[in-house]
Amino acid sequence: MKSKLLKERAKKISEERCGMTTDDDAMSELKFGRYWSKEERKKHIEKVRDHKRKRECMMKAKMETLKVARGFTCL
Repeated sequence: MKSKLLKERAKKISEERCGMTTDDDAMSELKFGRYWSKEERKKHIEKVRDHKRKRECMMKAKMETLKVARGFTCL
């Protein structure tokens, strides 16, 4: 029973891979631009940091607004 399950699993995996090797995978990712140049990575990281700072600032402002609003309703 166990060997039958293992054979079926191996067959399924081989069908999913369709004979593609890891080298083929890497080449296809290069074509799609997954790997960025050093300068592009720096720009992307900077953009992500700026976005995170803005989001945190907005959340902080929102929390302050909620605190003030709650303060007035409790009086």
